[in-house]
Amino acid sequence: MERSGRILAEKNAPLSTRVTAIVAVEAVDRFAIPLEMNEILVLGLGFVGEYISQLASLDSISWKATTTTGRLNTIKFVLESSPVDVLPLSKTIVITFPINNPELLTTFLDKYSSLHSVQSASLNVILFGTTSAFANPGFNDRNSSITPSPRTPAEDAILKLAIANGVKLNTSVIHLAGLYDNKIRKPLDWVKRIDSKNKLAEKSTLHLIHGWDIARVILRIHGLWTSSTSEANTFESGQRWILTDLRVYDWWELALKCKSPLDLWVLELMREGNVRVLPRSGLNEISKVLDSRELWDKLQIVPEMHL
Repeated sequence: MERSGRILAEKNAPLSTRVTAIVAVEAVDRFAIPLEMNEILVLGLGFVGEYISQLASLDSISWKATTTTGRLNTIKFVLESSPVDVLPLSKTIVITFPINNPELLTTFLDKYSSLHSVQSASLNVILFGTTSAFANPGFNDRNSSITPSPRTPAEDAILKLAIANGVKLNTSVIHLAGLYDNKIRKPLDWVKRIDSKNKLAEKSTLHLIHGWDIARVILRIHGLWTSSTSEANTFESGQRWILTDLRVYDWWELALKCKSPLDLWVLELMREGNVRVLPRSGLNEISKVLDSRELWDKLQIVPEMHL
């Protein structure tokens, strides 16, 4: 009422004065409206990011994504050099690429949090790792010791960020098994690259996770961290998790699906090693096996995709 009264009172003023007054009022109103909160921000669209964006769209969850070039109508953003203010205010940030500099990561999160003044709500950050960090013979779960890599310091840093500049951070490192789908990353194509019987003999276990199931896990975590129901905060922050499709594959069994000479090499190796059936039963003892049950159980969903 105050705004309309002020404009009506100026109807008798010159046209230029009335236009200036209206524009000024609209400008004030525009800045008074809170910025729309984006749900998910994917830093690095890539293979996994495309599945996350597709599933988010299907579930009517708002999302934005970055690439280093701005392709596919994404935000052009390079972590080392781009200003943070090009990124939208978002509830959950998913970082899909490796970061070897922990200070780069923590500085980015400090700037992002300060820019958007998110002191009143949690900021959720998920960083992807790789299951190659778990290299112990036999079974490995998320609590097993890891083999340090250039990525480890940044992973450790994000897990320790319980409080940063007064902003509550939910953080998680998700260690992904071999990424695959049925279009771009086909496991049988990897098998076909094995060019000798000796190289095939060295192959043991393989762990996989489909891009679709990764997206389902990410959206489920996002939902738990942002829920206003009793589910809120049921997914523990500051933890490492292993993500596979709950299966362990035998390279020899996959090679048996290929044409000669791979299939015949498998037969020869089975005879030479007195292996009577596939998959090989002794692999669990001599090779690493990844146990990702705890993550799926925590989220109360199961994988939908497998070979």
